[in-house]
Amino acid sequence: MNDWKTQKIKESLYPNSVAVLGVSDAPANLGKLVVDVLGLEGFPGKIFPVHPRLNELLGHKVYSSIEDIQEPVDLVICGLNAKITSEVIIESCAKKGVKGIVCLGGGFKEVGEDGAKYEQKLKAVADRNEIIIFGPNILGVINNEHRLYATFWSFKKGNPAGPVTLVSQSGGTACIMFNTLIDKEIGVNKWICLGNRTNLEFADILYYLEQDEGTKVIALFVEGTDDARSLVEAAKQVGTKKPVVLLKGARTKTMNQVAHSHTGTLAGEYGIFSDACRQNGILEVTSSEDMANVCKALALVPSVSGDKVAVLTHTAGPSILAMDALIQYDCPVAQVSDDTLKKLRGIIGEKIPVILSPNPVDITGSCVFVEPYSKSVEAVLQDDGVDILIAVYAIHREIETSAKALVEIKKRTNKILIVCILSSMEEMIEDERILREAGIPVYQLPEDAALAASYIIKYSRRKDGKTV
Repeated sequence: MNDWKTQKIKESLYPNSVAVLGVSDAPANLGKLVVDVLGLEGFPGKIFPVHPRLNELLGHKVYSSIEDIQEPVDLVICGLNAKITSEVIIESCAKKGVKGIVCLGGGFKEVGEDGAKYEQKLKAVADRNEIIIFGPNILGVINNEHRLYATFWSFKKGNPAGPVTLVSQSGGTACIMFNTLIDKEIGVNKWICLGNRTNLEFADILYYLEQDEGTKVIALFVEGTDDARSLVEAAKQVGTKKPVVLLKGARTKTMNQVAHSHTGTLAGEYGIFSDACRQNGILEVTSSEDMANVCKALALVPSVSGDKVAVLTHTAGPSILAMDALIQYDCPVAQVSDDTLKKLRGIIGEKIPVILSPNPVDITGSCVFVEPYSKSVEAVLQDDGVDILIAVYAIHREIETSAKALVEIKKRTNKILIVCILSSMEEMIEDERILREAGIPVYQLPEDAALAASYIIKYSRRKDGKTV
């Protein structure tokens, strides 16, 4: 771990001033888009567009060069080509005392030998002057806490800061992860694209994020790395404090070469990498949707003291799907006690024709109403053999849901409650908000609720020093 890198990452993500290189007054110019996005998102610092002939751009004074700016420049966002960036811009940044460069341009090692030479020059000067390079060949960098949108890409305006930080080699995958988390009402703290990783590796970012108070969960998308050992070692250390969730791209031999042409790095043997992740407590997922669902769970429920999971429902089918998934994920299945089943029989009513099983617990459609459903949830949560409960209910437009009652129950227990709501996304918005604000993860599909439970258990085991 390089101490200067940790410090420069922090200074680059919380800059007081930003210079944007490669601007013009053309409608779709990349640099102009960067200046526009910085302004739209409310960056609180100074913005210095740079162009040798322009005087003004989007209300900002334009400077002829970095040297022409008479104030300190913390961060440079550069959209110029590889030759100019590596032979001219990096030297100017060194003289100016710039902390970091967001290098948007391509044409470096991902295109072959000539590009690799440019990247070597860029790295040599950057390392010598302790300048962090984000990229090159990236969409940009975001720090939602500081309203820094150092990117030309367009996101929904005003996205709130949250507990999850995304780190990705791929800009496109980073966009998927960002938008999916926002759609699930889990805010993104920081969004860091690494691209070719000139002098900034996954391990460097992980060591920084270990200290970053706003980051509670770290999500990584990895295509390939020249130093898998350092990544795994960093994740092992950081994972004792914060969950590290990893999605690996290029898992097949066919896609290995594609990844090489994308960011200039071969992906390596996936099986070996995956085993190393498991042995060192990295929480690996296999899809971007699972990444979002797991991050959502761990952002709201970082750990659990026990690992036995029960499912309660007033409609049987979805609970079977949840149980199948729990068994598939090797989750310990709870056995609700006879005493608890007797309590449930009393809540349901003795005349209702149903045989109550110890898990899943199907209390039938007669318990769709708030009082019997919420009382049943509380009874199961009070069972000593249950640590996590997945509560499944459906929404009917004529029947009040149990969301508010479940929030009150959550206040009275230290056990984990996960809710699966059977409805359209539009119908469940309000219930999801009520439950999420109380720290209860909500899912639309029973399989996703089971996945969430399994990763909460995995991370709890990880914190206890056990292999996940």
